[in-house]
Amino acid sequence: MEEKKLNVELFTAFGGRTVCVRKGSILFLQGEVCVEIGYVSEGFVDIRSVTPEGRVWQIQSVGPEMFFGDVLMFSGERRYLGNVVAATDAVVT
Repeated sequence: MEEKKLNVELFTAFGGRTVCVRKGSILFLQGEVCVEIGYVSEGFVDIRSVTPEGRVWQIQSVGPEMFFGDVLMFSGERRYLGNVVAATDAVVT
């Protein structure tokens, strides 16, 4: 079976937006309510939790053709468990 790349235009056709972000840019803050599903088409985005003492925990690294926020959108707890940060320059929808 041949794998096909996801058509990013489907997201933008329904009101989504595609943005280019620089390494280190914060897309969402820990504790913010998740209101949309993100899709990384280029680069990497990390989800990092920060403790009150300032210690950083890597929760997930999201790369090309991967989603984030999808589990939160369909769970009872819709708040981001960590900051969503561009680990590299990235293109996110």
